Amino acid sequence: MQMPRYYVGVGLVLFSGAVANAVEEHAVFKSLDGGQSWVRFDTGIPQTTRTNTFGCSGEILFAGTDSGLFFIDDRSQPWKAAGGLATSSGRIISIATAGSNVFVGTADHGMLVSTDKGKSWVRNASLPVQKVRSLLLEDGRLYAGADTKGVFVSDDNGVSWRKLGGGLPVNAQVFDLAVVKGKLFAGLYSKGLYVWNDGNSRWTKSGNVSPLVLASSGDTLIAGHNPGGLYWSDDLGDSWFKGTGKNVGGKDKFPDILSDAPVWEAGANDKRAFAGASDGIYVSKDHGRNWTRTRRGLPKNGPGIAFLVTNQLVLASTVLKHDPAE
Repeated sequence: MQMPRYYVGVGLVLFSGAVANAVEEHAVFKSLDGGQSWVRFDTGIPQTTRTNTFGCSGEILFAGTDSGLFFIDDRSQPWKAAGGLATSSGRIISIATAGSNVFVGTADHGMLVSTDKGKSWVRNASLPVQKVRSLLLEDGRLYAGADTKGVFVSDDNGVSWRKLGGGLPVNAQVFDLAVVKGKLFAGLYSKGLYVWNDGNSRWTKSGNVSPLVLASSGDTLIAGHNPGGLYWSDDLGDSWFKGTGKNVGGKDKFPDILSDAPVWEAGANDKRAFAGASDGIYVSKDHGRNWTRTRRGLPKNGPGIAFLVTNQLVLASTVLKHDPAE
């Protein structure tokens, strides 16, 4: 995630000063028990490339990286670079899927679309956006968050688009999107959180939060700040509460992570929510109210920078930090 959605400027935050000579490597981990334990799951993806986003279409998994798109259709085999792309994809920073349709947002080449689970690709010429920061598919509607052009929506799988204009700040950068109770929210980082009103076709600022990332878990909206920790709302963003938590032993409250630490990514389903913070990956089993760090099998203090959360598995992209002087 460029600082926004998928980990931007993390090198500046994490690896300054005494560790300026550290070599940054990246990894993908898989959990089959809801985030209690993890195993390495990135054979075929270069360690030097960052994985920014995930997606799945049936049994096929997709990983969007700084080096393009990778997929895996047999989980006993390595990841493979996707072929048949209509153009050089460059950095992949967002993915959404619906059945056999796969939508891939790039940092410089707009959106790529596959209608056959990634076997072939075409460039979506109707979306007037080069940098697609966020993609969300909800109830048959595909939403795209742009770098400076706001939010677009398609009701026909990307064939045509219309802009959800009115109410957003000028040159709004849409870092993340989420839907809760049928309401669409856009996270604009320092410019705040906005909610779309179908009645008057306008965006309205919602709550006193500045989310870099958003996630929906059940009827709860979760917002991650950078810095500032994690917040949750169960009334469509009108009121917000800070998430709390304990250490892995369950004895002492951890004072830092949920007070002001940077949160670079979040992912959730109706059962669990995951947050990638500057010192590791955290999991919540109560829709963001309480958080616990998950450690077993993960690198020490490795920040989470992308998640895929399903009922069957969880994928997490993280950073491995190595100091040549050690």
